[in-house]
Amino acid sequence: MAKKELKLRSVVAPTETVVVSAYDPAGKADACTLAFYMVSSHVPPCVTIAINATQKRKTLKDMLETKAFVLGFPSISQVKEADYLGVESGYNTDKLANIGFTTSPAQTVHAPVINELPLSLECEIVHTVTVGSHTQVTGEVKRILADESVLNEKGRVILEKLQPIIYNEEEMCYHTLGEKVADAFRTGAALKKSLEKLTIVIPQWQGGGQDLCTYEGAFAFRENYLAGAADATVEISTADISPVRDGILGYDDILECMQQVNKELQKQEPSRIFTVGGGCDADTPCAAWMNKVYDGDMAVVYIDSHGDLNTPESSESHLYYGMSLRALAGETAPEFLEHLASAIIPAQLITCGARNLDPGELQYKAEHQVTDFTVAELEADPGLVAAAIKEKEYQNVYIHIDLDVLDPAEFSLTPLAEPDGMTKDTLLKVLQEIKASANVVGFGLLEYSGTMEDRNDPFLEALAKFGMEL
Repeated sequence: MAKKELKLRSVVAPTETVVVSAYDPAGKADACTLAFYMVSSHVPPCVTIAINATQKRKTLKDMLETKAFVLGFPSISQVKEADYLGVESGYNTDKLANIGFTTSPAQTVHAPVINELPLSLECEIVHTVTVGSHTQVTGEVKRILADESVLNEKGRVILEKLQPIIYNEEEMCYHTLGEKVADAFRTGAALKKSLEKLTIVIPQWQGGGQDLCTYEGAFAFRENYLAGAADATVEISTADISPVRDGILGYDDILECMQQVNKELQKQEPSRIFTVGGGCDADTPCAAWMNKVYDGDMAVVYIDSHGDLNTPESSESHLYYGMSLRALAGETAPEFLEHLASAIIPAQLITCGARNLDPGELQYKAEHQVTDFTVAELEADPGLVAAAIKEKEYQNVYIHIDLDVLDPAEFSLTPLAEPDGMTKDTLLKVLQEIKASANVVGFGLLEYSGTMEDRNDPFLEALAKFGMEL
């Protein structure tokens, strides 16, 4: 929206109308109405008021001599009286007597409490300073008095009961209090949490057997396409892979990695995640975390040439990267499940580009009616995935990309390239269509086997940008 420069004047802001009262040297009470008031300290409790010092102000003179004042808060039913106290001078008449206001001596300072005002603060002056036209006076609050009618059962002042007068300096008029719109500190905290993003590199390789190419690829991608700007990089051993246990090769290594990832997630508590692998099982704990954060209101778009839907019992190879999606759906070794924050249901899942599936994986997708799009379908219409997310009525989406979904003629820096894959252009269009219509909260980029020498690829730069801009 266009901005317009305004003429210099006092700050345009609504302020609460207050009445300050003090004794003159003869012990007579006087008062004036102000709109320049603020809380200036919690410990000790202090308030600061500002009074025009360029004009003859009796109340200002009196309070500076006695080093004390009482700050009173009128309600909207007293707007006429409050306005009168601001336009009449105490040098001319007894303002308080004229409007039927009475006073009582404060107990902690030498100043009068106006009995008719529903809330009063007895204040001892601790600091004064003149800034331009006004003298600022800071008073330490020594005692607070409030009518029971403006309090709740816990003794808190309730604004709806107090009904303070709000002064609008821009139009020189008074307003009443509007309705509550949000809880302070909670609304912003919710937004802050929604913006907390973690970029994490998980160079886990053991899910694919004794092959370190995705380990090296994760570091190469971090340096070449993230400029090293990851929030966390999980430390992964390069020692020989641990043996099969509970049907999973590298069981102990993968479990240790999951534990490390979970520690990072619990420390950072992200609501958006960009994960760089590693093997295609590396981001499973991150997807499970995001599913928990959004309480299942999250589609999972799984873009991969393989199904990754085997179980430890059905897998002949015992390679965990062929089981990771099934694990995310809640079927894997019990100890692994303990380290996944949640499990998705099949309705959340949308698979894309799969073309080399085992019989058990095909059976799972058929039995659970998993939404699936072939390479040919996506090449013809990259918007199909975004439309499916909308149809499923999920507000958030996690995107998992195994780079072997691409055709080898288009992209070869992945260890398990499969023929008849997707083009790079189509993959980027699929991502943009999703981003345009859904809230992308997680992005996993896996199975990259490039080296430090493989850099300056516009396609990979585009993928890195997509992840960094979550």
